[in-house]
Parts: sequence; C-alpha cells; structure tokens
Amino acid sequence: WKVVLVWTLSRRSTWGSCTMSLKRLSDSIVAQLRSTYTITSLAQGIEELVLNSIDAQATCISISVDVSKYSFEVKDNGHGMDMDDLKLIGNVWHSTSKCMDEQNPTCTTTNGFRGEALACLASIANVNIVSRAKGSGSSCEKIFRDGKMIRLGSTIHNLHSCGTMISASDMFARMPVRRQSFSAKRELDDVTTRMESFIL
Repeated sequence: WKVVLVWTLSRRSTWGSCTMSLKRLSDSIVAQLRSTYTITSLAQGIEELVLNSIDAQATCISISVDVSKYSFEVKDNGHGMDMDDLKLIGNVWHSTSKCMDEQNPTCTTTNGFRGEALACLASIANVNIVSRAKGSGSSCEKIFRDGKMIRLGSTIHNLHSCGTMISASDMFARMPVRRQSFSAKRELDDVTTRMESFIL
C-alpha cells in the first residue's frame, strides 16, 4: 500500500454550541449516530466489507488504504450484485441476501447477515459501489454523498469480470470529535492485524 500520513490535532471545546432544550434528532443524524456503533474506524469498515466479499464466495480480494483522506477501497471477484440488489443496498437498513428468517441455516454459517455494513458506511462516508453480477455482461453503480444516494444506474467503469468494488472516502467528515481521536499509525496497525487474521 502507498500510504500518506497527514493529520492535525485540535482541542477546542465544543460545549459552547450545545443547547439545554431537548429536540428530536433528524433522521440523518440518527443514522450517523447509529452507524458509529457498527463502524468506528477505517479498519472496521474494511473488515466488514472483506467479510461480505468472503460470503460472496470471492477468491481474490484487494484492499487499498489512504489514511490522509480517511478512505479505502475493497475489490473482490465474488458473485456480484445486479441492479435490483443495488436498489436496496446501502440505503435500506437490514437488507440482506444471507438470512430471511431465523430457521435459515445460513444465519449461522455466514460472517453476518444484518445488512448494515454498507448502510453504515453510506451514513458516515462518501461511498461508491460498482458491481457486476455473475453472468452479466455489464456493471452498474450506486453513489452516496453526505448520507444520500445521488446516482443509481449503469456505469462506464465496467468491471472485467463478476465482482464488486466499493470505495469509501472522507469518513467521519461530519464528526470532528471522532477525527480528533484518529491515529494514523493505530489505524494502519489495526488494518494489518485484522487482515492477517483472515490469512491465518
């Protein structure tokens, strides 16, 4: 990996911007807060996508990380997704192909089945998804910016074979406190440790 380590540290207090009255949080803020309980770091986001790749029967998974941009990319040669799958993925919580009911045996044989990873990422990062389903001759894409889908359709970035490529950038841009606690070295060490666990 070619990695550039650039970050700044600020300790200014944010208490002055708080109000004492109770207000209902907007749906977008709720989604951000809920997402952080599932994905709290670049390393965890990468791990979630790698687990999805493994469940998609991928035999080759490539990962790239750019810590300075709070970004990463995971690409696999799994069975891929078609347009109907992409319509649900990322903006519909708990959409999954792995477990439809508690009696389904795949619920205990997959690496996860809640369908939350991409929905989480889409709430806390800018996400691009390009996928080509097995047996299809073309790829389709879905793009999220600031927690909202801005594009769904065919793409000129056609994958050479079936599989999925997902990139997440500018993670936690709307969460400055989270970024203040960000450590580039710790993140890279965590990524390495998690990926080594798959190999071993």
